Amino acid sequence: MDEASQITIEYLRRLPQGAVVRWSSHHVSASRPWTSRWIDIRIEDEAAPAFNWIWTIIGEDDPDGTGPDQLWEFVSPYDLDVHQVWSEGDRPEIEGTVPRGAPTPGDVQAALAPGKRHLVVGGWSVEAVGMALTDWATRHAGRPDLRLEWDPEGEPYPAVARAAERAKEIEEGGPVWDLGDGLVVADGLMDELLAMDQDEREELLKAFRGAHGRIFGSGDDSGPRR
Repeated sequence: MDEASQITIEYLRRLPQGAVVRWSSHHVSASRPWTSRWIDIRIEDEAAPAFNWIWTIIGEDDPDGTGPDQLWEFVSPYDLDVHQVWSEGDRPEIEGTVPRGAPTPGDVQAALAPGKRHLVVGGWSVEAVGMALTDWATRHAGRPDLRLEWDPEGEPYPAVARAAERAKEIEEGGPVWDLGDGLVVADGLMDELLAMDQDEREELLKAFRGAHGRIFGSGDDSGPRR
């Protein structure tokens, strides 16, 4: 078993009987209580393990998969189909969700037109994520009594908040640097990268390209998730 998962299991086993474990993720929000491809999850408790995130859930169709001894990253079945309409750009024009196998949502059908692509990917509702975490706590920590509940108001880690700020700067037309392979970073982040040790900078850029590849389907997807 990996060390990170062992630390999480020990934390869960120390909790009182019937404790509520509140989780959050920057992948979901009150206006978008679902996600696709993968989801990183943190626990809203100062006593929780001090990781950037506690768990990562991936789908059965994830090309990278996960190892049998790496418990913090695990596969869970999708409960949603996420319908997307694409034309140009690196984001879909519209997205809609339905239960797995249900017909295409009406608003997605209405948005389809010549030259636009209709893509369907698997996704999870926050309810399905909560059930997967409850199952993890039951199987690995022996704690079926714990209640793992989503906190839509959960605050992101400072690093996530900074990343959101950088993304907003780019959207508002702030100065950017094009690092190639479709990866564009805000000018302020470039200043921080240049101030880093070279090895640290290269490792961080590798992670950026990996995340970019997972989200947009291009570039190097070898970066770490954790």
